[in-house]
Amino acid sequence: SQRLEAEAARQRAEEMLNSAIVSMSEGFALYDSEDRLVICNDKYRDFYLGNADILVPGNSFETICRKAMERGIIASAVGREEEWLTERLAARGKAPASIERELTDGRWVVIHESPLEDGSIVTITTEVTDMKAREGELRRSNDELEKFAYIASHDLQEPLRKVQAFGDRLKSRFADDLPPDGQLYVERMQASSARMQTLIQDLLEFSRITTSGGRFEVVNLAEIAQEVEADLEVLIAETGAEISIGGLPEIEADAGQMRQLFQNLMANAVKFRKPGQAPTLSITSRELQIGAGTPGVEVSFSDDGIGFDPKFTERIFEMFQRLHGRDAYEGTGVGLAICRKIVERHGGTIIASSAPGEGATFNIVLPLKR
Repeated sequence: SQRLEAEAARQRAEEMLNSAIVSMSEGFALYDSEDRLVICNDKYRDFYLGNADILVPGNSFETICRKAMERGIIASAVGREEEWLTERLAARGKAPASIERELTDGRWVVIHESPLEDGSIVTITTEVTDMKAREGELRRSNDELEKFAYIASHDLQEPLRKVQAFGDRLKSRFADDLPPDGQLYVERMQASSARMQTLIQDLLEFSRITTSGGRFEVVNLAEIAQEVEADLEVLIAETGAEISIGGLPEIEADAGQMRQLFQNLMANAVKFRKPGQAPTLSITSRELQIGAGTPGVEVSFSDDGIGFDPKFTERIFEMFQRLHGRDAYEGTGVGLAICRKIVERHGGTIIASSAPGEGATFNIVLPLKR
């Protein structure tokens, strides 16, 4: 009786599993320890473009690949079939892998392969055609940004430099001939030109984050922080700032952009200090897991400055957003937008917390590896 109940329970479990596999929106396939097909669902068969007869339980993965190549299903293998198959089989089952592939009908899929302890392999195939279309739109957007960068660095700055040059000549050669109002107008013109040039340069930096980013390599964040501290030596000396740099890890990142990120945040901590008080900044880190167990690090920049109202927590990361007048604090309102764009390019997040008069803390979460 117990044996019959156990068998019935096993059959019910198999039926439930099969039902779940059939109803999946992704393609599912299970290969045994000898890499022979055990089971797959209709969505998985759909990605073989009407060649479902290839997917016969008991057929080896190699046999399925060979038949797929013969029928022209695998576009990337055309003209290099044996080389492609050798590379494919060598990598299969060694570790979890994700493979991006374009089908001959124009669809794109990502194939996730996960080896199990008994040597069998679970394959999940997900269609990502819409995502690829968005990537195409993003590339087009980046092309537009590159065009803007060219305009900003050439067509906009050239006439601005002429305005500044003629203003300098007017002030140096005819200053004594100008009435007080005329001298004031020239000074205002020069100040406005300088602000405009700074704004153009900040916009140019913003546009280059994605389009002209450097390669990812192992970067020591502690060394980055120390280098930026050295760059800010004059400002630190003038304000009496104290900067404490804790143990920071190595991560895979764009070194130039990490330097720019630290520069903006460290300079802000010194700039937005309380009147008559030497500012302090503490930079610390802690390891954590991001998402589904991805090793990461949280780097915190905590200062004792003027702070800001919590209702502006999101607004401060938007372009041209300033919480204070230009007369009180210099800047274009682009710095923190650049910070967020850098962090997002690295697959991370940045959030701020503060209260008026109580300083501010910027927490940046980044993956340790690309």
